[in-house]
Amino acid sequence: MKKFLVDFSSILISLVIYYLFFINKWLLKEYFLGFMIVLLFFLVFYTLSFRKEYSFSFNKKIRRLYLLFLFFLMVLSLIFRILFSEFDIQYSKHIFRYSAFYFLAILLLYTTNEEILFRGLIQSSLDQVNDILSIIVTSILFTYPHFMLFSEMRLPFTYEATIYVFLSSLILSISLTLSKSYVLPILLHLSYNYYSYIQLYLEIYYPLYEIMLWLSVLGLLIILNVFFFRREIRKMIIKHICLRKE
Repeated sequence: MKKFLVDFSSILISLVIYYLFFINKWLLKEYFLGFMIVLLFFLVFYTLSFRKEYSFSFNKKIRRLYLLFLFFLMVLSLIFRILFSEFDIQYSKHIFRYSAFYFLAILLLYTTNEEILFRGLIQSSLDQVNDILSIIVTSILFTYPHFMLFSEMRLPFTYEATIYVFLSSLILSISLTLSKSYVLPILLHLSYNYYSYIQLYLEIYYPLYEIMLWLSVLGLLIILNVFFFRREIRKMIIKHICLRKE
């Protein structure tokens, strides 16, 4: 009963904190205050829940998963970029109203808090029931405020962008389930958001450099993944050849 109350309260309080400090807000001081509250709440929850299967490690296995899941996020982002470029153009009008330092600082606090709240608290509470359920429910809860934000901004392709956010959240949630490390989804989300900021800037002001950026990043990720997963790839090729011979 105690464990259930801790899990339920963590989900409820997480959603309340997110609504009060982060939804549709653009004030750095609110994000910082929210970050301190979230961090304190997370440490209390982590102590009470005794979730020792989760950690803050970033070992070799998790570094490999980082490269793999970052590649998945980039491919998903590229597909959305090609299909719905008008969304980026309209969204940039809201982003570039702020200085680069101010917005990047907001991204750091916002992204870290989102991951602590949704993956660190909500998903790690729900996965005691079922892993798949925790991934889906967490992604739905994560996606809804983004949908509200897109709707309030009256951006084109709001529903398509919402599906894109949901799929991205699935990738982040799966990364936590496989790695059991809070560090992985945080680093993935931060890397992706900062890359998106640079990519969006180049898309608006220097389109040629944006193409070069995509080619460079995706090419580098492919090379690194092939290198770090070369043994797994070799086994798959050998297995495929053996099946064909049979």
